[in-house]
This record gives sequence, C-alpha cells and structure tokens, in this order.
Amino acid sequence: MLLSKINDLFNEKVALHDFKKEVESEVSAYRKGLDKKGASVPILLSEDMRSIVIRRQDVRLLYDAYLKNKLDEWDLNYLVEGLLLSEKINFDNDSI
Repeated sequence: MLLSKINDLFNEKVALHDFKKEVESEVSAYRKGLDKKGASVPILLSEDMRSIVIRRQDVRLLYDAYLKNKLDEWDLNYLVEGLLLSEKINFDNDSI
C-alpha cells in the first residue's frame, strides 16, 4: 500500500473501489495472519511521500465507507493500522 494512494483516496483522486482492489492481496494476507494464533501480521506500507495530513473529512470517508459496506472490517483495520504505524502521518487537529 502506497501512502500516496491513501492520500489520493482522501483527496478523491482514486475511487474507493479501485483503491480496495489495489490492496486486496495485502488485506488477504493480513487477515490470514490474524487468523493464526501467534503469527506475525504483515502490513506493507511504502512511505513514498514526505507527509500526509489526516483531516476530519478523511476519517469521515472511512467511517461512511464502512457503514455503507464499501469497506469491511479487514480493509478498514489494515488501512488504519498502516496509517498509525507510519511516521509520515500528521493529524489536522487533536480531536481526530
């Protein structure tokens, strides 16, 4: 998963459906890793940008996609864990 693709998703330069297709195999490996007790879980994130700012509308996009079943729990967990592990992420404000 490329940080720039996440940024494109948040800035509506790539459709959610297309983004989901791009990371489908990564999410599958992530899910299988979680199914095995004691196994390591791969999260592949290429930080190909200097930084990305997470805004309220970005969180809302993920929240709405999950509620509308456009993202399942595995897609959402993988994406959010990748963001939280990144050193290139900044939050727009403390309430996010």
